[in-house]
Amino acid sequence: MKILNALLSFFCLANLALCQSVFITYPSPGSVFSTGDTVLIEWQKELNSTTDATYVTIALSYGDRNNLTICHVMSDRAVLNLGYYQWIIPPTIETRSDYVFEVGTDSDDIAFDGYITINKRNFSTTTKANSQSTVYKAYNF
Repeated sequence: MKILNALLSFFCLANLALCQSVFITYPSPGSVFSTGDTVLIEWQKELNSTTDATYVTIALSYGDRNNLTICHVMSDRAVLNLGYYQWIIPPTIETRSDYVFEVGTDSDDIAFDGYITINKRNFSTTTKANSQSTVYKAYNF
């Protein structure tokens, strides 16, 4: 019976691995961002993926990895083969250290890669002349 359970577990895990058509390459687990930052979310399509999907949905979620709560959907039509999405973290996002970015083709095919932290930024009321936009890649501490 133990051998049968082990084999069933192996086949279930193998099936889950085959279902995942994308994996997240950035940001790395442990990355830290602030509201107002522009974040580049990057993914790659699995080489042996059999998905016919053209688009992915990208969401910010938080909580236990087995029971994540979606708090913000950035896009439900990001081009799968493009492999990245640029997002400006809005000031309404709360400070948490248990956020994850989720990227997936449907509810049964979702990838995420460890927790990230988003902190509140104290925005200044002054502006600089000729300021430029910057894309931030987070620092891992």
